[in-house]
Amino acid sequence: MNENENEIIVKTGTEAPDFCLPTSDDVELCLRDIKGNWIVLYFYPKDNTPGCTTEAMDVLRNFAKFIELGVTVIGISPDSTVRHRRFIGQRGLKQILLSDENHDIGKLYGIFGIKRLFGKDVMTRVRTTFLISPDGKIAQQWRHVKVAKHIQIVIEEIEKQQIEWKAKEELEKQLIIEPVSQKTTRTKKAKKV
Repeated sequence: MNENENEIIVKTGTEAPDFCLPTSDDVELCLRDIKGNWIVLYFYPKDNTPGCTTEAMDVLRNFAKFIELGVTVIGISPDSTVRHRRFIGQRGLKQILLSDENHDIGKLYGIFGIKRLFGKDVMTRVRTTFLISPDGKIAQQWRHVKVAKHIQIVIEEIEKQQIEWKAKEELEKQLIIEPVSQKTTRTKKAKKV
């Protein structure tokens, strides 16, 4: 991997890059197919390793909350769909797991970085989470994630973002309705004269 592939391509506030990857059931899922929903997209290194299992189980423990908030949770790793099925079966996971065996989507989202392993600096997948808003934009991102309490931090951010999103929608509705009602009021006053 060259230096340019390590650049962070995805920025908060920009359109989330579209992709299509196979699910654990060998069905292709494209990001554009679920646009319109809040999405937690988390990249992790490998199924059934301690940190990745802890993160997956934290998602499972909070899955009802994600459903309540209307959030689709998707995990992406380079594991095969067969390994994903095994991981889901062993752990009873409910989130969607996608297989990025060629690292293409990881590269697209810029989730690679230098990590010190066994005394050497190596280029590797860095645990990264993206929150994608219903308009398909990156609402927030967390890089070099520490698993402990991460999912709770993500949920708190979703709740905050959803409040802001609803306030923005209400304001937009008022801006559309207000000029129409003001025009109607002015027309009525003009007719009285």
